[in-house]
Amino acid sequence: AVFVGHNHGLDWCCPYQNLWLCFARHTGYGGYGNWPRGARILEIMEQPFSLKSWIRMEDGSVHSEVILSS
Repeated sequence: AVFVGHNHGLDWCCPYQNLWLCFARHTGYGGYGNWPRGARILEIMEQPFSLKSWIRMEDGSVHSEVILSS
C-alpha cells in the first residue's frame, strides 16, 4: 500500500494492479474550506500479517474501513 498527501474534502483507498493507493484526509484547522476533520488510521498486525485502514472523524465516528492485505 502507498499513502500520499491529502485533499481537504477527499479521502480514499483503491486497488491498482497489485498495489493499494490511499489518499489521506484534512486533519487540521488551517487552510481553506470548512471540511469535516478526521484522520486515516493504519493498523498493522505482524502475526498473522494484516493491514487495515479507516477514517476516524473528529467526532469519533468511523467510516471507509478497508482491508489492504487481502
